[in-house]
Amino acid sequence: MFSRGFGGGNHCPWLYGGFFHSGWGLLMMAGILLAAGILIFLIWKNHQKKERSNGALDQLKIRYANSEINEEEYRQKKQVLENKSL
Repeated sequence: MFSRGFGGGNHCPWLYGGFFHSGWGLLMMAGILLAAGILIFLIWKNHQKKERSNGALDQLKIRYANSEINEEEYRQKKQVLENKSL
């Protein structure tokens, strides 16, 4: 009577004694979790790289706005920074 809804294990063949209890199911789940972790790490790393390159460009803009460098020097340095970020 209660075995079906309360721990009998027959109501979900994917979880209880089915696919995920086999070696292939566990291997697939580990692969999915590993791929998700790698994807999150790569997105985070790319985001950090963009922040660093934007910081240098912002500093260059401030130096140009404060007349510490001229327009020609600004354009040259900006081009160098943009080529590094590619």
